[in-house]
Amino acid sequence: MPVLYVGQYEWTTRHGDDFWQPPGGDQISALDLRSLPEAGSPGPVPQGAGVFVYDTPRAHPSLLLALGSDVTATLTTSQKAGLRALLKLPALALLPDTLTDLLRQCLMNPAYYDATGLTRWKPVLPDFRRRVVECRLPGVGALFTESLTNDHPAWSASRAVFQADYLRHRTVHQTPLAVLQRWVGSHMLRLWGAMSDDLAGHLLPAPYQADGWTPPATAIADNFNRTDESLDVGPWVETVGDWAVTTNEVSIAVASFAAARHTTALSTDDHKAKVTVTALTATTGAAGALARMSTDATPGEDYYVARLVDGGASIEFTKTIDNAKTVLDTSKTVTISLPDDVEIEVDGSTMISRFNGTVQHNFTDTSLTGQLNAGMHLRRTGDRVDDFSAEDVVAAAAPSGHDALLAGIRNQMIQHV
Repeated sequence: MPVLYVGQYEWTTRHGDDFWQPPGGDQISALDLRSLPEAGSPGPVPQGAGVFVYDTPRAHPSLLLALGSDVTATLTTSQKAGLRALLKLPALALLPDTLTDLLRQCLMNPAYYDATGLTRWKPVLPDFRRRVVECRLPGVGALFTESLTNDHPAWSASRAVFQADYLRHRTVHQTPLAVLQRWVGSHMLRLWGAMSDDLAGHLLPAPYQADGWTPPATAIADNFNRTDESLDVGPWVETVGDWAVTTNEVSIAVASFAAARHTTALSTDDHKAKVTVTALTATTGAAGALARMSTDATPGEDYYVARLVDGGASIEFTKTIDNAKTVLDTSKTVTISLPDDVEIEVDGSTMISRFNGTVQHNFTDTSLTGQLNAGMHLRRTGDRVDDFSAEDVVAAAAPSGHDALLAGIRNQMIQHV
């Protein structure tokens, strides 16, 4: 049976990469409950906490509270006290009796989360493709799976996170208005199944309620079939590393945790990206696709990564926040037979990786939101990728009609006030 703990991430180094990982690095899965500054702080001193799942009991100095194997069992008084202290929960809050209910509270109650992610973890966001709200912790399963309705707390959380991210785009990143207008159109469709000036006014934060909207439509592709050149001669930003198009494929000149961002923003932060890996350096090579890439360079860009790693022949899923990398979930063993396709998909707080079309990862992370670009990753000079593509994740049909729209708007406005 799986065994759960609350503890702190540990800072480690492998193949020249420094990163955060769950204690011991042999976890089944993890739920990251750190704020963005905590997750983005380089080691070795850990900040914040997470929930970690292992296949057997563990003894590790960074595993600070044992929670047993049953997420529906009644928490003891000492376990509640430990959770309150480690997760820095409100002192006067009455904590639920089970771990499932407590984590649901942490991820859905605005008294516990922070929509900006600056002081606490962000809330769980809906998977709009399936129109559900879910927290998946592999090894345990879905802690909860609930239908998305207009009065669900994740509905309000989605609007609050959107507004926080929109303000960041307008005041910090100064993202072009045309990009933001497509995003507004996309998010209206996700929440209400319709687009209008009235709905946009309810969605947008003050003082930007007149920014407007346009219908979403984005798909990106690059097959690199062109003359050998620096990658950034085309529609790319070389965010980390020196990239080049060589013989209709892409490589890097110096070994590093290299990242490149396509300059075309997608219409939503719910999107997927895919590359074809054509060559990997033995033992240490890695290549993959990036999602939710930020466009800021200070102190460092943020993104999710699904990558194929030659050492161990596996798919890894990680995130980078301000240049501090964190391993998410566990690596999935695959059979490498190049060329192989690696795909990453992010929809709300649902994180998915695919290898040659087959799902490898499916778990929950709430850290990175509101970032509209996708890209690719290489680690060694002998690694190569080809045929990059990215597109919006299409949401399932939302309730429509005058009454449903007004109900949704009324619910959002009441909860916002």
